[in-house]
Amino acid sequence: MDAKARETKPCIGIDNFEKGKYSRFSIDLPIEYSQIDTPAGHSGRAANISEGGLLIYLPEKLEVGRHLKLKLFLR
Repeated sequence: MDAKARETKPCIGIDNFEKGKYSRFSIDLPIEYSQIDTPAGHSGRAANISEGGLLIYLPEKLEVGRHLKLKLFLR
């Protein structure tokens, strides 16, 4: 692999995360979600949160960019 190919190859994996602009806080909270065009709801878990986003784990694969309705349940 030449230097140019290494430069443009996407970084995937835990050790490739960069420090973000915002501090992240670990949480373990239940969520309910549904796709915008589907009335059925599903359950998942929220794992961490920051001012810039929320990491959630869902039981199904979704397309990148898919719009979801989320309900986050705070204890």
